[in-house]
Amino acid sequence: MSQCVFYFLVFFAAVFQVYDRNNRDPTIGHFIAILVLGAIFLWLELLQAIRSWHRYKKSSYNMLDLVAYGLPMIASIDQIVVHQMGIYHGNTRILSFSVLVVFLHMVSVLTLESSCFCKK
Repeated sequence: MSQCVFYFLVFFAAVFQVYDRNNRDPTIGHFIAILVLGAIFLWLELLQAIRSWHRYKKSSYNMLDLVAYGLPMIASIDQIVVHQMGIYHGNTRILSFSVLVVFLHMVSVLTLESSCFCKK
């Protein structure tokens, strides 16, 4: 459930940033929420990696997890810094790319879960 909230936050932050040109009030709250949830998910990934590093690094899904949680955090930090400088519609490339990575992560999670539940 919390991953879905993270996915929607990243998506809506990108949509608001790109398409809401008339809004002069930056959506700093979205970016802070992305930072908090991303930090929680990265912490959980770190705990998983500490428990069994050899098994953790063998799975490409774990690397996708790191990118899917880390890239939106980097994009959020970039947007917060840009907003603090007074540029309300700055560089959206990182944020847009993070939407793509989060979408791929969501598809991979749904694929893994559906394959686990569909086995007889």
